[in-house]
Amino acid sequence: INAQIRWSAGVDQSPVQILIYKNNAEYSSGMINASGTGPFKQAITDVLSLAVNDYIEIFVYHETGTDKTLAVGENNNFVCIHRLS
Repeated sequence: INAQIRWSAGVDQSPVQILIYKNNAEYSSGMINASGTGPFKQAITDVLSLAVNDYIEIFVYHETGTDKTLAVGENNNFVCIHRLS
């Protein structure tokens, strides 16, 4: 699973996080501190074993103290899932 988001703007040195959830539980996460105030991308990749009826969710969080917007478009925000057999 590979997921990417693009924040429209950052707050310098504020933490932002992207997470993969499996069946409503955190599976993996990545946190960085924003560098500068311009737009930036954040991605996460992991390999998960899935069974019938398992589901995946992607969450993002920030700690800037104000509302933040994600950029619009399929090239900015996406999830790719590949079956390995």
